[in-house]
Amino acid sequence: MRTDEKEHLFEVPLLVDITLFFGAAIVGITELLSLFHALNAPWVVFLWSIVGIAGWLFFGKKLRKQCRSFLLNTRNILRGEAITAILIGTILFVTFAIALSTPPNTYDSLGYHMTRVAYWVQHQSVAHYPAPAPDLRQLYMPPLAEYLIAQLSLLTDSDRLAHMPQWPGSLFLVALIARELGAERKAVRFALVFAATLPIGILQSTNATATHTVTFWLLMLAYLILRDRCSQSPANALRIGIVLGLSLLTKSNAYFFAPVLILWYAISLRKRPTRLLRHTLIVGSIALSLNAAHYLRNIESFGHFLAPERDRAININTEFSPAFVASNILKNASLETGLLMVGNPFAERTVQNIHAMMHVELDHTNAASRGFNIPITQTHEVSAGNPFHSLLILLSVMSVPLLSLPKKKQHYWYLGAILGCLVITWSFLRWSPYGTRLHMPFLMLAAPSVGIAFATAIPGKWLRFIAAFLYVTAIPALLFSDLNPIVPNTLLMGKGAPSILIADRWPQPPALMARDGSSRTRRLSAFP
Repeated sequence: MRTDEKEHLFEVPLLVDITLFFGAAIVGITELLSLFHALNAPWVVFLWSIVGIAGWLFFGKKLRKQCRSFLLNTRNILRGEAITAILIGTILFVTFAIALSTPPNTYDSLGYHMTRVAYWVQHQSVAHYPAPAPDLRQLYMPPLAEYLIAQLSLLTDSDRLAHMPQWPGSLFLVALIARELGAERKAVRFALVFAATLPIGILQSTNATATHTVTFWLLMLAYLILRDRCSQSPANALRIGIVLGLSLLTKSNAYFFAPVLILWYAISLRKRPTRLLRHTLIVGSIALSLNAAHYLRNIESFGHFLAPERDRAININTEFSPAFVASNILKNASLETGLLMVGNPFAERTVQNIHAMMHVELDHTNAASRGFNIPITQTHEVSAGNPFHSLLILLSVMSVPLLSLPKKKQHYWYLGAILGCLVITWSFLRWSPYGTRLHMPFLMLAAPSVGIAFATAIPGKWLRFIAAFLYVTAIPALLFSDLNPIVPNTLLMGKGAPSILIADRWPQPPALMARDGSSRTRRLSAFP
């Protein structure tokens, strides 16, 4: 057996199948119990006992063997790189400890994530309920992440487990995708370092948001599509249908990423039209069945399966001329250039000058939710930029045609798909200074490509230097988070700044700071 075959993290699709099995079970249990207003601890325990027994009977025989294989081959991937394993492990441990020790405290978590969970638990059903008109997100937003939170809250009587291990799971899938693209150990390690040190990933991992969950599902969708080239079996179409349905049921930005990935999947089947039709029906019917109950509730309440007309108008662009699309793409890309406590006045002036040359209004209401700026505060989970990681992505995309890469054709298709996801997202969503969290699926999907490109082009010594620099860039997000700081952030909040080591709760920062076109510092409302 070849070395690269031995070093697969595990024999797919067992662990993927287990994840999809339990993901679908979360939806089924929640919707079934809600029909009878029986979403309570005794019934949740009873049904999960049945699901657990069924899962063990179905997967148990192979699980022990594959876990052993997984541990062995993970050791092979990190062989000779103990420092890499320790540093990535430290990041995961610190973020997990923060998540367990601090209750959900972001605007979105308190505004609708945890609010809807409290109502569901009280009414023992996920049926829509009377909600304040200014913020109906607690009703219409995709609910899968909160389904899991609700069940864990019922079982543990606590919201501290609202933060689940999607973060390490996403890193695991990054490694799998890299291997499918032909990455060697060095490339896989660098891809993991890139993904683990993303500031927005670190900050999002410590609160009850759906960003990491939808990123996890989209990574799995991309991985299964890459794997499908080997078998193109109905069973794999079933897996793709389940993960597509789960991603759409998790967060709305999946509606911009998933269609592009599914188009890539359809193109891979284009030479076999009968199989393409059959697999399209399987994928579509499974995804629709997982979302059907939520769609029906939204249609009954708002007349649309996604959201009320007012909220759709707030978030979706109404102008799609080439100039407006270029404007939105440019402004969204500039969000990733912000530097800690400085922002990027040069990038702001550049964007303003380009808009002037295009004769496009910078803050046109058809394509922006508010005035253009690049936030200065870079340790908040809704505004943190990833400038150095974004630069590495740009360099890797530019270098791919020049490098001799394994599976280069497959790499081209993969890059084209994820870049298409980004362009569609930036074209349809109105620009907002708080949009970097919506970029995270793309950043994680780009990690395997970055790992392969840099491991191929850069000598090992310099690659380790770049990796060390990425670890340094992760320190502010890890230690100085606006909402859950380990070290008091005196630069932003002044003397007496809090720390989770000495305080249980504290008010959120009063505002995020940004620069306007005149380079005059001003205050913005803290959140969208």
